[in-house]
Amino acid sequence: MRRKGLRSNTKGVQIPEPPNPPLLARSVENLSTVLGIWHASCSRRLIHHGMNDALVPALLLLVAQVLSYRVLQPFAAINIQVLQNFAGATALALVALMLVLVVMRKSAQAWQLCVGVLWALVIGNLLSMLALAASDATSLADWMFRKFGVTYVFALIFLIFRLGWHGLAAFAGFIVPTALVAAPWFASLGTPPANDDVVLFDPDTEMIYAAQNELLEQQTTRLRPGIPGTPELFAVLGAGYPYEGVFRREVEAVEASLSDRFAAENRVISLVNDDADLTSYPLMNRVNLRAALEAISTAMNPEDVALLFLTSHGAPGIFSTTFYDVVSRDLTAVDLDDALQEAGIDNVIVVLSACYSGSFVETLSAPNRLILTAADADNVSFGCNDQNEWTDWGRAFFVDALAQTRDFREAARIAQIAVARQEKAESLPPSSPLIFEGERIGRILDAWLENLD
Repeated sequence: MRRKGLRSNTKGVQIPEPPNPPLLARSVENLSTVLGIWHASCSRRLIHHGMNDALVPALLLLVAQVLSYRVLQPFAAINIQVLQNFAGATALALVALMLVLVVMRKSAQAWQLCVGVLWALVIGNLLSMLALAASDATSLADWMFRKFGVTYVFALIFLIFRLGWHGLAAFAGFIVPTALVAAPWFASLGTPPANDDVVLFDPDTEMIYAAQNELLEQQTTRLRPGIPGTPELFAVLGAGYPYEGVFRREVEAVEASLSDRFAAENRVISLVNDDADLTSYPLMNRVNLRAALEAISTAMNPEDVALLFLTSHGAPGIFSTTFYDVVSRDLTAVDLDDALQEAGIDNVIVVLSACYSGSFVETLSAPNRLILTAADADNVSFGCNDQNEWTDWGRAFFVDALAQTRDFREAARIAQIAVARQEKAESLPPSSPLIFEGERIGRILDAWLENLD
């Protein structure tokens, strides 16, 4: 009978078991084993694989995943759902790995290998975080390598060193469920963030919507009506994405510029989605957009020009206005066209600063419209970072180009050249901003510019 604290040697003689190192020492040894797998002293060293030995790297992996997620999505909330997704995906992948090891008749090593893979994932996630933070990815392939290639490379190396080329099969069994869990997310690449991606607060929707009439009235009652016979500029500005302040800052800066350089003081209505401030502006949604366009239409004369400037994230045919529990859907090109037509605005400059904003041109194009976009229908635009004052196209157009000319058409051409030059210098894919000029809008704009001079 084996006595506690004793173990039998090859001759059946019971000898004292060596003392089990404390958990911290075992964890450090496991980490050093994974880091040094290509070294002879570590390549076959046993991995401590008790429940506590697995729990330590599992918790560290969760922390590493949260940190990497924060680098990747700096304004998204860390909530219980996010943590459950991370932990659940990891558990599913490890179960798949153990099943593959059983099929490969390596079940005796299963727990050791799972603990080693957890440590390898900790290392990979930390390296991936550094790779993502070091510089912006310039393409989807580059981004995929930094995020997933770096994250899983240590797990692959570890399994190959432990199992030889059979480690490839073990890694495949591990990575397949991970890929399946990530598949819905990959399918959403290029679309605006979903409304449940960001849960920063619990909004009182009833109070928010009760305040909308008053907030709109504050904007509309200050409108100065146009002077008959004098071409003047009116504007509706909208910031759609509520979780990055760059869009609100663009709207506020454009309003100041219009008032200062384009004689549009008290002729601008601003709509803003901002999760940090729900009382300064009406929401940027379909209802408020229609109301704002109808308000400036009432104040305009036939010779006046309306500017509709919208800035946010975007996807093909979509301008993002989704705001968790507040605004339930995004705007489409048809939404904008319907709103302009119902307001009865004849002469309009539509400026869209968003990824894939060129996809709106076909629907919005009309003889009395000038349409300027930050990107074409197939490409993204750049600079939508919360720390920025402007997006890249917004700065090129409103700050740099309009400082040289007050003609929106000429300024758009200047911005096209500047953006292309910047993207080439930074090895970014071209966003290819678009300009559409209807055949009747030119003479209206010329008359307005002449009056400005």
